Amino acid sequence: MNFDRLLFCVRDIKTVLIPDFIKSICSYAFNECQKIQKIEFSKESNLETIESEAFINSSIENFKIPSKVNQIGENAFYCCFKLRRIEIPIDIELKIINKKAFTHSSIEKVRIPSQIKKIDVEAFYYC
Repeated sequence: MNFDRLLFCVRDIKTVLIPDFIKSICSYAFNECQKIQKIEFSKESNLETIESEAFINSSIENFKIPSKVNQIGENAFYCCFKLRRIEIPIDIELKIINKKAFTHSSIEKVRIPSQIKKIDVEAFYYC
């Protein structure tokens, strides 16, 4: 049996290492994680999906999106007021940044690779 979906994280966690076998971070998995500061992925990460509201209202400050990610759900990082830096690798498989994905964050700068074809409505609203 394969367990490839991260469903829930304890709310008082500070540091996270996402294992290589995780393919999806489910909706609300890190919702309200007010102490979280660091999320790490190895170079061999198989993460493909960050579902809607996955990190909503968490205290994450930096996030490096693994290159196999092909979907960032609506409101995935909504109200992450401390989120200042998003790193998107040049070889990412992502094509669309969905609606309100990073709305109400504090992103100061982001580099969008050319293969991302669509940035949906309000994806970076109130940054």
